[in-house]
Amino acid sequence: MTTILVTGSRYYQGDVKEYCDALENMRTNLSLDPNITLIHGGAQGADVITAAEGNKRGWLVEEYLPLWSKCGKAAGPVRNGVLVSKRPHLALALLLSDSVGTRDCLKQLARSTKSDKSRLQHTLLVDLENLQSRWLDPLQLLEEFG
Repeated sequence: MTTILVTGSRYYQGDVKEYCDALENMRTNLSLDPNITLIHGGAQGADVITAAEGNKRGWLVEEYLPLWSKCGKAAGPVRNGVLVSKRPHLALALLLSDSVGTRDCLKQLARSTKSDKSRLQHTLLVDLENLQSRWLDPLQLLEEFG
């Protein structure tokens, strides 16, 4: 099973089809398992939109909601830690400059690559303000967000 982590702005309302196509192509190029599990944090915007696209594609979709009543303001970072602990192979980040939660998730993901338990191979980083996307390998992710 190939695990893909999605993190992104709750204000994103666009289409994610091309990004999901890119993830599938990268999965194929890396010869990863064709069965995909998409994990996300359940926020409106990027998470929910990408989950809907994953469902259309027949991917297994898992939602990890923050536990606000239990964790208070730490709920978002705690939930991001849970997502990262699932050891994704690929990640999709739909980033706006003010996406505090997305940046935290990327920071935790970057730091996780220092562990020999990390399976992360590539992250598709999408700059929503400039409408540019690029692939980052674990070292590039660590340099930029670690």
